[in-house]
Amino acid sequence: MVLIYHRVGRRSPIEVDLPVSLFSEQMAHLASQTRVVSLTDGVTALREGRTEPMVAVTFDDGTADFADVAVPVLIEHRIPVTLYVATDFLERGIEFPDDGVPLSWAALGDA
Repeated sequence: MVLIYHRVGRRSPIEVDLPVSLFSEQMAHLASQTRVVSLTDGVTALREGRTEPMVAVTFDDGTADFADVAVPVLIEHRIPVTLYVATDFLERGIEFPDDGVPLSWAALGDA
């Protein structure tokens, strides 16, 4: 199973911008109740024919809340994550729709 997140912190009114408390609750549940793997490790396991239940967590876009809000929660719960970054938004500092502030390259490197 792959869980796809977009934003955390309720900095915008869009439905995919989760409150921090809900995101933290979900990550705590995953950490205690499932086998959370990186997307790469999950794909490798499937290629090897392993079928045990696994969950991978991904984030799309590369908004600033990933580094500011999501990463501390992911670290707290020891959840590996795959981030898909819309690099043109970062490179040119273009805002995402619905007030999505792009990550900086420095914040991405720190994350």
